[in-house]
This record gives sequence, structure tokens and C-alpha cells, in this order.
Amino acid sequence: MFTTCNRYEYGKYDNVILNNIVINEFIKIGNIVDKIKPSCYGNEKTVGVYLIFHLESQKAYVGSHSDLFNRRCEHLSQLRRNIHPVKKLQELFNIDDKIIIYFMPTNTREEAYDIEQHMLDKFHTLDNKYILNTSPTARTTLGSIRSPESRERYRLSKLGIPKSPEHAAKIRERNMLKAKRISIDGVEYESIHDASRKTGLHRPTIKKRLLSDDIKFSTYKYV
Repeated sequence: MFTTCNRYEYGKYDNVILNNIVINEFIKIGNIVDKIKPSCYGNEKTVGVYLIFHLESQKAYVGSHSDLFNRRCEHLSQLRRNIHPVKKLQELFNIDDKIIIYFMPTNTREEAYDIEQHMLDKFHTLDNKYILNTSPTARTTLGSIRSPESRERYRLSKLGIPKSPEHAAKIRERNMLKAKRISIDGVEYESIHDASRKTGLHRPTIKKRLLSDDIKFSTYKYV
């Protein structure tokens, strides 16, 4: 039915040893290989199933899509902006952003649905003991109960634009907490973005100089 299982890591961690029944069930079918190719530059879209595994909680979210690469980008973008429609996954990510995303390419969309449904049948519970999916069915969200807050989060995730000053402020605060202060020529900045805005230098240029061993850029430092 399918032959490979792709893994993508997000977050900084080393020497992770996983022994989780959900992951073990998911990767029984194939081996972990190279990353999914972007669905651009002439590459065909990759249909299949994916599993987002949160390391700290040992819980997962299962889904399927007709374009795994774009779906991965969408999930990560929503999580980073704190607008992911799956509230429990977002809450866990906000506590600790270490996740692993597994990809399992399939031959057809129907095969992907069938595998996703198999995982839901095996692990879906009302208390989210193993997986964070709210719906017990793969082809529809029927059976899931969404609060008004959850529906609003889903709407915002599709728009991609925070709709209130309070929401935007929370996102900025979260991003600032994760930002690293830097120093350029003895002047400190809150982040690379802050330095770019105040100096006029492009962010990639600043990043390159921060990592450079060239003595000319010795005044570019993390603080």
C-alpha cells in the first residue's frame, strides 16, 4: 500500500529515544527516509498521512492530505503564530515546541484516508490519552465538539491574520520571549529583526555575520 515513512524534526534536541505505541503503530509499514520534497520546482505533490508527535507530552495528532509538504508548512506556521485550530496541540507546543512530524506517502487519497481512520479507530479516546484529534472520523469532523473559541481559532488559522490588537500583542510577546538578543558594534538589540529594522541591514546578512569566523564581523554577537 505504501513504502516509506518520512520524519521531520522541529525544535532543538539531541539523542531522542522514542518508544511510543502510536509511533510504533504508525511506522510499522515502512522505514524512515529522507524528507518530503517541496511540491514546487517541478516536483509532484505527495499524498499521504502524517503524524505530529509532541515529545514532552508523548501525544500525537494524526491527519492526511493531498500535499504533505504544504500541509507540514501550514501546521508549523499556525503553531508558531499561536493560531492552530487544535487547541490542545497548540497549548502543548506553547509549553515546549519540540515535535517530530512523520510522513507516510500513499498511492491515492483514499489509501491515506483509510490509514488515518485505522489510527483513529485504534487510538482515539475522549480524554485524548494517546492522540489529540477531536473527531473520531478521518473523512469528516462529524463527531467532534468545538467550542466557540475553537471555531474562532480555526477561522483565524485559515485567514492567517490576527483580528484583534490583544491577539496580535500576545503573538508579539511570545515571539519576543523566543527571540535572542544580539549586539552589533557594541549596540544591543532585542532580536535580529529589531537589529535589521534599526540598522537597515537585511536579516540574512545579520545572521550570516553572527555565525561568521571572519574577524571583520567579531562585533556581531549573541548576548
